Amino acid sequence: MASPDKKKKRHSKRLSLHNLLNIVFPQKINSPSPLSRIPANYLTHEQKREKCTELFKLVSNSYRRMISKLDTDMNIVMSIYYMLLRGMDTIEDDMTIPVEKKIPLLRNFHKLIQQRGWTFTKNGPNEKHRQLLVEFDVVIEEFLSFSPEIQDIFVDVAKDMGNGMADYILLQEKSKYHVITIEDYDRYCFHVCSVFCLGFGRIMNTLNPELPDTDENYYLIKDVSFFIQKLDIIKDFREDFLQNRVYWPRAIWGQYVNDVSEILDPNKKEKALNCLSAMTFNALSHLINSLEFLSKIDDPVVFEIIALSIAVEFAYLTSIFRNHEVFIKHMTYQGINEVKSQCKNLRDICILFKSNVKTIMKKNDIKDFRNYLKINKSCKKIEQWCDRYLSKQQNQYVAV
Repeated sequence: MASPDKKKKRHSKRLSLHNLLNIVFPQKINSPSPLSRIPANYLTHEQKREKCTELFKLVSNSYRRMISKLDTDMNIVMSIYYMLLRGMDTIEDDMTIPVEKKIPLLRNFHKLIQQRGWTFTKNGPNEKHRQLLVEFDVVIEEFLSFSPEIQDIFVDVAKDMGNGMADYILLQEKSKYHVITIEDYDRYCFHVCSVFCLGFGRIMNTLNPELPDTDENYYLIKDVSFFIQKLDIIKDFREDFLQNRVYWPRAIWGQYVNDVSEILDPNKKEKALNCLSAMTFNALSHLINSLEFLSKIDDPVVFEIIALSIAVEFAYLTSIFRNHEVFIKHMTYQGINEVKSQCKNLRDICILFKSNVKTIMKKNDIKDFRNYLKINKSCKKIEQWCDRYLSKQQNQYVAV
């Protein structure tokens, strides 16, 4: 379940696997290989596979590492899944493409990926992942070699995401404050992250039927994706706003300021921090179901992929909670390696999460009358879930 790479400042705001979901840091394609610009139909199967591997390395960093422990076949499928959606994301993200041309490309992207030889060369010269689309015919060839069942999943996801992206672009053309209610906020997160994660789960089920069934766990997976996506939105508020994009719902920020721009006003620090607390409370509401989903995963590799995505985001949230610097500069989380070492099993995750909620409760400000009690209550519920799991594990250990 892991998003495309950390997608910054955009409509389909990081395909949070783009996130998986924000541990993903894309790299610019600077060095086309000797196979560059050779049409896919002139390449051998081995050369196509080699080209796809090179492109994947260049457009993804953390996501590539996340799936590296999967078996070879699953790794290949998941890398192509990522690249196909990253290609669509690159079109959506490119502000040099006129809206009237961008919308039909996004709405028809699920058809374009089924056309052998299709490439796209109309990205602006500075678009980070333009080379992927220049050589997209190679990715399409690999995709078309998959089973019809896998192809159908890819097409369904591309159709849903493309239409979702197009819809939100049209809304933003009318007003940058297009995310009004909490329902709007959740709907946006569903289109840009849940669809990706649910597709990821369906692919996993097809390749490994022993994994938790995606349809049966639909709501749990949706909460996982919401948590990941909302953390991405929270921490990137400043960067998005500076590019005239606002994803925080008016239903939340409107309780604290008259105009969302005031959140960046250094003279309104307390209002900004209280608004951040409200956004944090909303995100925390998805954590218990995320833990429930992790408890259903027996495969250690898949568990680690999903657990890492959630744990890194939660650690990041803990670090920026009540931290005004998030409104002043881009903040990076320095403890990723430490978090990675604690994502091997649910016991370690519970210990880590208990530490996180204690930190949040310690930083929580009693003067924030709207959020203080709600956040503490949320943290206590997460702590209690972890305590119950740890107690159960301890009892099983004693019984043995």
